[in-house]
Amino acid sequence: MVYNPDKHHRESIRLKGYDYSRPGFYYVTLCTQDRENRFGVIVNDEMLLNSAGAMIKVELERIQKRYSNIILDTYQIMPNHLHGIMQIISMDNNRSVGTGLVPVQNILDESVDIGCIDDDKTNVKRAGDEIVVSDGMGTRSKRTGTRPVPTTLFDVIGTFKSITQKNYSFHVLNNEWPPFRKRLWQLRFHDHIIRSQDELDRSRRYIIDNPKNWMQDENHL
Repeated sequence: MVYNPDKHHRESIRLKGYDYSRPGFYYVTLCTQDRENRFGVIVNDEMLLNSAGAMIKVELERIQKRYSNIILDTYQIMPNHLHGIMQIISMDNNRSVGTGLVPVQNILDESVDIGCIDDDKTNVKRAGDEIVVSDGMGTRSKRTGTRPVPTTLFDVIGTFKSITQKNYSFHVLNNEWPPFRKRLWQLRFHDHIIRSQDELDRSRRYIIDNPKNWMQDENHL
């Protein structure tokens, strides 16, 4: 197998042995492939989304309806990346467990159908009231109501990346959106486990202020 540092080291940034389905708050950053600006521009310290950015926003906000134990906290879409804080909550009592951090209210009430999603090694299919997941660890099914239950944070992000890439590809073919090289998103994404209320508040403020700090952003090439 040919050595590919982007592929073979993508697990090295994870906290070894940590259960990423554990309830808590997670800070996530995704960058576009080659850090190409695709989602809009910064004008007067504000992010102005283009059509692609608006599509990303819709799919990002659908995450907490696609997964019943995910709450989307603060997020910001930038020209070539996005930051978001996601809260995984307990499926037993629909409340966060193992954290005293303050969540945000889930205000979305739209309904979505997951259909069939394929993201490299993971395939998620609905079969009646069961969710069948096939990946490198084998095939397993989960009984659920109307929405799938994610096994880890990586399931959530992998599904989001797959859906948005397929949507973007459709518009490349039909609406002349700029094409991408190989994939819309970088293979790896950065995640950080938020462990205190102070850290949560600082992370929220950083995300909110990201547009006015764009010129100093490490992703601003």
